[in-house]
Amino acid sequence: MTLVKETQTNDNSSIFLRDFPRVLPGVLLLSAILLSRLHNYLLFHSLVEIFSIIIAFGIFMVAWNSRRFHNNSFFLFVGIAYFFVGSFDLLHTLTYKGMEIFPGSGSNLPTQLWIITRGVESLSLLFAALLPLSDRKLNAGLIISLFTAAGLLLLGAVFVFDVFPTCFVPGKGLTNFKIISEYTICLILLVTVALLWKRKRDFDAAVLRLISASIFLTMAAEMAFTLYTDVYGILNMSGHVLKLVSYYLIYKAMIETALTKPYNLLFRELKQHDDALQKAKEAAENANRAKSEFLAGMGHELRTPLNGILGYAQLLQQDSLEEEDHKSGLETIEQSGNHLLSIINDVLDLASIEARKVELEPVDFYLPTFLRSTCDIVRLRAEDKGISFIFQPYDFSSDKLLDSVPPNRLHGDERRLRQVLINLLGNAVKFTDKGSVTLRAGAIIPESHMFRFCVEDTGPGVTAEELESIFEPFRQVGERKKMREGSALGLAISRNLVRLLGGELYVKSTFGQGTTFWFDIPLPSTASTTSAVEAAEAASAVEAPADAAVSAPPGESETQLPAPSSLDVAVLYELSRIGDINALKTRVRELEQAEPRLGPFARVIERYLKGFQMRRISEFLETYLPPPGS
Repeated sequence: MTLVKETQTNDNSSIFLRDFPRVLPGVLLLSAILLSRLHNYLLFHSLVEIFSIIIAFGIFMVAWNSRRFHNNSFFLFVGIAYFFVGSFDLLHTLTYKGMEIFPGSGSNLPTQLWIITRGVESLSLLFAALLPLSDRKLNAGLIISLFTAAGLLLLGAVFVFDVFPTCFVPGKGLTNFKIISEYTICLILLVTVALLWKRKRDFDAAVLRLISASIFLTMAAEMAFTLYTDVYGILNMSGHVLKLVSYYLIYKAMIETALTKPYNLLFRELKQHDDALQKAKEAAENANRAKSEFLAGMGHELRTPLNGILGYAQLLQQDSLEEEDHKSGLETIEQSGNHLLSIINDVLDLASIEARKVELEPVDFYLPTFLRSTCDIVRLRAEDKGISFIFQPYDFSSDKLLDSVPPNRLHGDERRLRQVLINLLGNAVKFTDKGSVTLRAGAIIPESHMFRFCVEDTGPGVTAEELESIFEPFRQVGERKKMREGSALGLAISRNLVRLLGGELYVKSTFGQGTTFWFDIPLPSTASTTSAVEAAEAASAVEAPADAAVSAPPGESETQLPAPSSLDVAVLYELSRIGDINALKTRVRELEQAEPRLGPFARVIERYLKGFQMRRISEFLETYLPPPGS
């Protein structure tokens, strides 16, 4: 125990001996100024003020002459301000009672100048605390001009027009104006300290502590100056001693630090820039690593379908293969080709978005039909996996379900909106093995043009760490097996498209329970002519028998074939417009199986599908849509 104490004592002694040479000049100066009080109070006051004036001018000189080498707006503004503070303090010193430089001025004039000086100082520090630390646009000439104009007005109010309020009455002491002004100055300084500490990351810790301590001592001095009745009294002296120590601390913070450790204050932005560059470098390295991992994964993703296409193409060249093998091989080639096309489309979409070459193509569309056709596309995928797909028309303003989608005719980029929804819904179906995928859609505020679309699933969810990077391109989250089933670009593309549409894509997830994506976008209503698809939706409300639409026997021409209902035709039309070959083929087969009479109609579409003639399919289906306005 004794050895520990001795060691601690030796450590404390070494610290004292190391710091003693640095504090010794300050201690000697303070002692000399205090001793001067014993000889003459006027000498004491003059020494205190001269010391503070030298420091104020020193701050200005360092800040002004180093402005070309740093980008610190706080230091430059404070430096300019202290030039004027030092000038006012000089006038206060020259007019002090007993100096006899301004005969007959008494004690009121120096007290008025004191209030002006401290007011300028406190307001300048407050404004500097509100400035951004780095601002290359700080106009030093303009600031000097404003300070000069304000200073001339204040001095004119004192010396020329004699309109500045009285601050000291001989025999009575301080006026209410002077006392209230001191309290106001203290309040401004207190707010300044709070603002500086709120931005503590912008300042060196030691510098911030010194500035804060200096301000608190200035506040203590101002409180002392609210109580004295004699300008030569003990309270007045106490206030000047506190001011002396306050200026010594501001000297340590802004002159000594600036000269001995310029990076702490003058060039702190260099360290901040270095930190920013380091973070940018780390982000770039992470992005590059993610891209490399993505490309490594894509190698497998691209080779597998390509091997299938090439392999089966070679097998199909052999005449010995059975017809069933031919059919199986063709299906594999088709699936592999569609998979490759999907990956290529995602990569091209992301490249177009990042190159800012994507332009919106707003059109008028009918919301119920749009949602119905989009849901039908996703419902097929969900049924193949054995999970439920639920669509819920929703009133988000009252948080309740609706019976049906309001018959809104809207204006917006229908194709891009569908792409986002199919991306989100497709992801939800891919990662959900049991339960359901739900799409909610509706206006946020009744009669407003802002609509919300919300996709919710009961899949495995993602962790909080994964959520942070879920929208980054080339980042894959979730189950490893399912990561390889896509390009990992869908969410990045969707977020960028939503932003183009005027909204923002959000996500929340509970690990093990599910994930929810939602976005709000403006979709203005329109009073344009009813579209063909809208007419199909309207016709489906009171649908006539399908045979009633046939005016001639089957086979006479493509426009006279037995056709499905207007709504089914509208869904097929939407699938052809977005180029979803698999969904279109599946839908046609389902219609033919449900109604054998639709065989000729289905075979026309299948014939075009074999040649990938999507435009011809759309043109064929358009002939079966009700005319606009019907």
